[in-house]
Amino acid sequence: MTSGSKPNPATGEASHCVGDTVKALVEYVVTLSSMLGMPVFTRAGLPISTAQDCVSIATSHLPRGVYFVRVEAGGSFATSMLVLQ
Repeated sequence: MTSGSKPNPATGEASHCVGDTVKALVEYVVTLSSMLGMPVFTRAGLPISTAQDCVSIATSHLPRGVYFVRVEAGGSFATSMLVLQ
């Protein structure tokens, strides 16, 4: 499973795009967590389509720092780092 956030580092908003492995599955869950492991954003039950394979994450209300984006689908997951400036 491949995925990535852009822009990284981000200010105001970031998009997290999932890779081809996840697109083949029915739906997925995106979670943004702080360095302490506390979820600060979750979006579940997202359908995969070729038209929308990115999720917008509003980050303007979050403090600067390092966060982790976890994408779960079909029993698999991928985690990537997102830096907020």
